[in-house]
Amino acid sequence: MATSAIIRREAADDRLLVTGAIAGLAVGAALLHFLVPINHDEAYFIALVGRLLDGGQIGKDVMDINMPHVWWISAVPVWFARQLGLRPDIAATAFTVALAILSLAGVAHIMAAAGFTRFARNLFLVFAALLVLFVPGYDFGQREHWMVLLTLPYIVACGCRPNKLVLPTAVGAVVGVAACPGFCIKPYFLLVPVALEIWILVRLRRPSLVIRSETVAMVIAGIVYAGLIATYAWSYLEVEIPTALLGYWSYKSSLQEVLLS
Repeated sequence: MATSAIIRREAADDRLLVTGAIAGLAVGAALLHFLVPINHDEAYFIALVGRLLDGGQIGKDVMDINMPHVWWISAVPVWFARQLGLRPDIAATAFTVALAILSLAGVAHIMAAAGFTRFARNLFLVFAALLVLFVPGYDFGQREHWMVLLTLPYIVACGCRPNKLVLPTAVGAVVGVAACPGFCIKPYFLLVPVALEIWILVRLRRPSLVIRSETVAMVIAGIVYAGLIATYAWSYLEVEIPTALLGYWSYKSSLQEVLLS
């Protein structure tokens, strides 16, 4: 009894220490980005997303090739900034930090379910916190940064599959739903889940594992997202994509010419 009580107390102390360390890193990252200029792309989204909040439409009031949900996500911190009277860049930074904390919480749950030791979990979580909060640097809050935060739990879950990971259906569904908008930020990001599922299939040789709560939820979320685009951002399909195919401004050439060059 005494031994088990000591083990429980040590586990609680470890959780408190790691939680405190991650919270300290999160506060430090937030303060840092409150004080330095935000990324130019992030500033672009913050500046234009107000048009959508004021009743504008993608493809009409906002002409941009980025996927519609990037604008919808960008609208969240700007909406809160308006409600709370904050500077939009501060709200955007707080939003990204909150997203990072939720992502790390998901990773912690998955690693615990996979049976990793406390030391291994704690070490990885602190490393992951440093990675997602400080390594992005000037690109903090950029689309690629959001992609990492949204998909990290799914990627870690895939990596834990050889450890016979068993996730509750609800947890797997949340992981899959979160990963979907992350991988959809840019079309070529979709190659990541395809590669991971092929790796699991080759490594474990169990085709049934392809159908899991996280993969099913990710596919369903993708179908729902396609429906939302067709309903609320049809101009994006009708105007933005055909326009983008005519020419990519960075190369001053059509997409076909860029691909063949």
